[in-house]
Amino acid sequence: MMPYIKSTGMFDDPIATSTTSIYTLSFVGGMPYQNTTNNIAYQFNGLLSEYSATGAVNPSTLIAFSLDGNRKTPGATFANPFLHCATAPVGQSLPCRYVPQVAGCQLGVANTGLHNGELSFFSRSTGGAGWNMYNGQWPVSFADSHAKTQKIGVGTTGNTDARLDPFTQWQGTNGGTSAMLRWWGSPTNGTDLCHPYLFRPDVDVFNTTDKPFAG
Repeated sequence: MMPYIKSTGMFDDPIATSTTSIYTLSFVGGMPYQNTTNNIAYQFNGLLSEYSATGAVNPSTLIAFSLDGNRKTPGATFANPFLHCATAPVGQSLPCRYVPQVAGCQLGVANTGLHNGELSFFSRSTGGAGWNMYNGQWPVSFADSHAKTQKIGVGTTGNTDARLDPFTQWQGTNGGTSAMLRWWGSPTNGTDLCHPYLFRPDVDVFNTTDKPFAG
């Protein structure tokens, strides 16, 4: 995308809090993640990692990028939600692709490739920076390339529409996590919580009868 983006400044947000408290800077291929001149405030839907670009059921409702709450990170960003996949020995590559919801979804098993992509997770704390920005408006862009803001969260009273908000309950003014509940998709009526409800590429959340679960 970089030939079209031109500047990584597009990934910054002027009012987000800069934090490095939740990760340790490291190197990949000899190149450091950190470039302290660039803050990155947006997160990528990790369920789309290695997923077919034409595989989305409805690209116009599938979130690709979204503001990572009130957090921005110098020189780095995160997939959120992210897939649980196994690590591989040096020189060996294991597939790490989204697997639609299956009963008994599990973590990836190291060195085997088993269960990779069956389970994913959505971060709620954003490094203690909270989620309340722009009066509760959440900037998101979709797989068909359009972007908009949508209302996120309703404090501690509970959100009943899982199609618009990753949280069913959240704390809007601080980074506390105890009351932040998320919507999950489940193939077993809540016994197995496999993927964050809103981000699944194989489901059009606006045209489905499946039930979200809070947790």
